[in-house]
Amino acid sequence: MNFTGISNLSGFKPGAADAELNSIEAALGVTLPTAYRELMRYSNGALLDNGVSIYSVDDLVERNTTYEVLEYCPGFLLVGDDSGGRGFLIDLKDDAGRIYGSGLGDLDPSEFVTIASTLQDWVDLGLSV
Repeated sequence: MNFTGISNLSGFKPGAADAELNSIEAALGVTLPTAYRELMRYSNGALLDNGVSIYSVDDLVERNTTYEVLEYCPGFLLVGDDSGGRGFLIDLKDDAGRIYGSGLGDLDPSEFVTIASTLQDWVDLGLSV
């Protein structure tokens, strides 16, 4: 992935190790899309000035368990939020990482709104909402 779209933004943490990413897959029983693994290797979470929070490895399992994401919307992973009640989900079946937005109170995939066709497109937009 090309990270120039976010390289000038503040709020990023140092990248996650492959062992940490593997632990997410094992804990949740999912396979992370390649594009998402690359983003997490770049930064293990972030809180940007625009309020977008990209969950760290430590938060991913907890948030997906708390919101029962795998039960209510199998095939998706909650990867962040806008600090205002809307979550960002990645399509686990799409290796390029299509990103959707949804209110965290109703995680019905039929109500999801496409934020970006690929994770790279979202990065190119500066992870904007």
